[in-house]
Amino acid sequence: MAQYTAYMNYVIYFTDLAEYNAAKALSGNIGYGHCPRTAATEFGITWPLLGGLQDKGMYFYPPFVGGLEFLHGGSTGIIIDDTVDSQLVPGQAGVPIGIWPKGPDMLAVWWGFIIYQANEVVGGVPPTVEIPQRRWITGFETSGYYEEGMFNGNRQMGGRVASRTGEGMGIPIRGGNVVSGYQDRYVDTYRVGLAPKTSWERFYVRVNNLGTNEYTVWRGVPWNPANEGTEIRFDTNGTILIYNGIVGFMALIATSALTVTLGKWYLFDILLTYPTLAGDAGRFRLYVNHALNINVTNNGGTGIDNISHHEHSQLGQLSLQETLWSIDLDDWICADVPNIAGVENLNSLDWLYGSHVRAQYTSSGTLTNYTGAIEMMNQSISPMNADQSKLVSATALATIEVITDEIDEYGMPAAVIGPVAVWAGFNGPQAPAAFGRVGYSIAGGAYVYATTDFANDWVWQGILYTPTGLTIPTSIVPLKYILEHPNGVETQNIYAGITAIEYIGAWGVEDDPLLPMDLSSIVRFHNARYYNSIWTLPYTFAGVPDGPVYAVGGTYIGNNTATTVNLPGPAHFIWIRGLSGGANPGIKGFGAGMGACGGMTQEVIPNYLTRLWMDNTGQAKFTVTGVSGECNANGVVYQYIAFCDPGTRFNYSGVFNYPDALGSAVQSLFDPNFLPEAGFIQMENLSTIGGTTTLSYKGPGFAGNTGTLVNGVGQANWGSFASGALTVLADSVILARNQSNYNLWRTTDPYGYVAVQVTSYIGNALAFRAINLPITTGRWPLFALVLPHNSVNAYFRDPSHAGNNSSNINSVATNVANAIVGGGPDQIQVGVTLNANLIEYDVFVILGNSTGWNNGTFYPPSGLSTGPWILPPYNPPNQPIITGDGGMDFNGDVPLLAVEDLSGIYTLVPNKRNDTFYTGIAATTVDVKIPNPLYKTGYIGG
Repeated sequence: MAQYTAYMNYVIYFTDLAEYNAAKALSGNIGYGHCPRTAATEFGITWPLLGGLQDKGMYFYPPFVGGLEFLHGGSTGIIIDDTVDSQLVPGQAGVPIGIWPKGPDMLAVWWGFIIYQANEVVGGVPPTVEIPQRRWITGFETSGYYEEGMFNGNRQMGGRVASRTGEGMGIPIRGGNVVSGYQDRYVDTYRVGLAPKTSWERFYVRVNNLGTNEYTVWRGVPWNPANEGTEIRFDTNGTILIYNGIVGFMALIATSALTVTLGKWYLFDILLTYPTLAGDAGRFRLYVNHALNINVTNNGGTGIDNISHHEHSQLGQLSLQETLWSIDLDDWICADVPNIAGVENLNSLDWLYGSHVRAQYTSSGTLTNYTGAIEMMNQSISPMNADQSKLVSATALATIEVITDEIDEYGMPAAVIGPVAVWAGFNGPQAPAAFGRVGYSIAGGAYVYATTDFANDWVWQGILYTPTGLTIPTSIVPLKYILEHPNGVETQNIYAGITAIEYIGAWGVEDDPLLPMDLSSIVRFHNARYYNSIWTLPYTFAGVPDGPVYAVGGTYIGNNTATTVNLPGPAHFIWIRGLSGGANPGIKGFGAGMGACGGMTQEVIPNYLTRLWMDNTGQAKFTVTGVSGECNANGVVYQYIAFCDPGTRFNYSGVFNYPDALGSAVQSLFDPNFLPEAGFIQMENLSTIGGTTTLSYKGPGFAGNTGTLVNGVGQANWGSFASGALTVLADSVILARNQSNYNLWRTTDPYGYVAVQVTSYIGNALAFRAINLPITTGRWPLFALVLPHNSVNAYFRDPSHAGNNSSNINSVATNVANAIVGGGPDQIQVGVTLNANLIEYDVFVILGNSTGWNNGTFYPPSGLSTGPWILPPYNPPNQPIITGDGGMDFNGDVPLLAVEDLSGIYTLVPNKRNDTFYTGIAATTVDVKIPNPLYKTGYIGG
């Protein structure tokens, strides 16, 4: 291919509405086609950039950060220049060099995306209503017993598929004719003695599929009697209904005029008012996407009309239902009602915008009299499955002090205003039960502690930071949290820690109808684990970035605590096995999954891939923790295979969760042109060790809808592939309350490069057989997997298999001498174990070197990412138009000068060879050369 253009996308944000409008007028739209240094000059942004919560600034997406190096499988010696609009990057040769020619040159173009990160309301008036104190925040960012409270019923519920953002988690409700689970939250858990007559609750809901009975999603419960309440339901058309009274015998008190659109996120804000005196009426109000939808009073003497107070609420599946409902829930908040001096005033900044609760990872910390590693705090997804990975202490007042990665989240793709609340806590059993302490430190301040009862269960114990007196969020960096062991010798096992932070801002049009893109509805789950990289942008409003691809084979040595391995790019396929230690099942992890699974089964073991991540420089990594022989036993050598393809040129990762009663469903891919030739599906279980085989595969040897579990058991109704779509059938839509992730492959990218090969063959009973791969590349396998169709486990071979050895997929440390016995360029060789007469076998191969079956990093020349990326429009005005007030109207947009109420009058200065303009930003001026594409010279007056 000829020289190609790739974009280094970055964000330019303004917290002042006038400055935001001025910037849009200057650019003619929400794009900005110049480099960061020019943006800093034009918009009056301090350079070098300041961290934390600023009035205006910029942020970048690693690895495309000014001053850092362009990386392509290693050092290129080329520094990313933030002082020029575009930069020519000479084409880089792929590896192996003898196979891959030098690739085309890349024109790397800076392109800014202008967003309004509001800290004031429309009209430029700073808010005067305080952000009210929270009572709880719940992002469902862990699993089982969710991080901020008890989850009743099915502890397995939770998944990325139900999240509004790619990096997050949510609750997926999928069928079932019994109450399968809900979270129950009490208003006084963190504010002891609170007995409020009024409450504000917020949550987000998306209905994907309707059922044939009414569905109860939320219930608010008074202090007394406990068997009464107020409910939000959906009828079989998706219309919102409000019920009130005795649970099981409630009366309909309001019907919304709104019928929800399937697949669309909605923001529900609920205001509850309980009567104070006899004769007063209870009141229920529902705002949908900030618009008042239901306003009803009730004097029936039950539910909302009790002379009582709000005690607790429940969210999830609260009704008996048949099997077809599919509903996603995320970001559940409860707070005081916004007010001034006790009088309701719905003009606080958080009321006017939206909320998102996001988990924050551990970056470092200090252990005092605990054994283990601080990285074990990142095991928050399914901590009860943390096999042999925990922090242990029996020492009185021992401590775990954690420093988080929190940077006030201007790196999160959205219009983020700032953080307003933090929940910090720890998970792990202790015997016998005893009281310890947890605490937090905000922005370097002293620790604030809460006493908590650590028991012999995987219940989260935490503390809520909910400040008072804020009208605008303030920085919480550095954010730290701490655990203090009880003052005794009880044995405490801590499996995970977490901070769940509520940010306010806009993540979709449900938060702000004027948002120029709907972030929450276009989630790129392929990059779910890499929230801070350019490829994680959960919207299509970004110029298409470069799409590097790397196939990596390597080894590391376990250390019983934590091991981190650097990768050349974000990984979406990870396969790890120990080279010794008995019949171990090994580790299989895919990019969109919640964690890695062991062997062929569905359990998510958090320490197997404690973290699959990128740091703020763009360095991709994976981390394993603990003493497990599967990943990190001291002194054991581990072989890993990683395929890194953030631009989806060969590999596409995603998630689905459908009601099993549907029988079939079509999962649309972000890239409509991606046509899979093979793929894996892995169901994920969050609450138990062990379980059934669920890892399955479909390749070219499977006709129609057939596929196979990797133990060889055929699946007649696996599903099928089409361009931009994966159809899953009954054999793949299994245990539907659990998320499944998929990992799809094509052999050839849009540029004709080949990185993987798939094929099939029919066995002929020979003791040795060469299987030729379908495409001639001159490359040996790096990783090969052969899957029989006759109820026999699959076998694989990697560079650490010597001689004619390979491994059973479920017994990876045991060598087998007659399965995959070797290979060659575009070839694998099999023995009698994988060549039974008339049995069909599927073959999946990741290609590597040209000289042998070796470890290393192998990659084609670079190319563009695939998918419907759309460049944010940049249309600077062609000519000024005089307006009545002396300002200028640029092509009908809000004029830069009129926004700031400047005159728009210029004076001719003899011998002056440049233009001096008022920028409209902080009353500053800027001298620009003539001509300048950003300013159109038009002299008015004299």
